[in-house]
Amino acid sequence: MEPLPPFDELKWLAKHDPQALNKLQERLTNETITTTHPNHQHQLMCIQHNLMLRLNRCHNGGERSHLAMTVLTEKLNHLSSVLEQTGTNHMPTCVMKLKSI
Repeated sequence: MEPLPPFDELKWLAKHDPQALNKLQERLTNETITTTHPNHQHQLMCIQHNLMLRLNRCHNGGERSHLAMTVLTEKLNHLSSVLEQTGTNHMPTCVMKLKSI
């Protein structure tokens, strides 16, 4: 995976060429999903689709940022609860190794 461009470049794209920023986001997201284990790709595509639908209903950047953080927090809380339950034998757990950038 290629690293993200510098923040200033992303900020410039957001202000001057939002379509290029959207294409960059879409390309990097798709690249990230396709490099994960095939068993997890469908779930990640569903999460991404749902997130984009919800973000498209937002009216400003602050609202989009808040929504993205809320979704991320929900997913991390769910992961934490799954990991905590691994010793109780209620739910099988599969921990994925993430590739470093």
